[in-house]
Amino acid sequence: MVETEHLQLYPGKEAEEVLAMQGHEVTDVIGKEGWVQNDAEKYEGLIPQNVEWTEFVDEKTDEWVYLDEYGNRVEKP
Repeated sequence: MVETEHLQLYPGKEAEEVLAMQGHEVTDVIGKEGWVQNDAEKYEGLIPQNVEWTEFVDEKTDEWVYLDEYGNRVEKP
């Protein structure tokens, strides 16, 4: 585990690359294979309502919107 608040940011670079550049040894990366970068446009105009980023309120209509882990709209779980 690494506390990262002191690290300088490099958008577009992998976390382990940034850590190595700043003198930290990376021995193992856990969970990376399950991480998916979703299209940011799928979240445009939506206000997150939970830490999992699956429940939102549409800022224009005030309606609840539900997304799966890939950012696709789904019926209320």
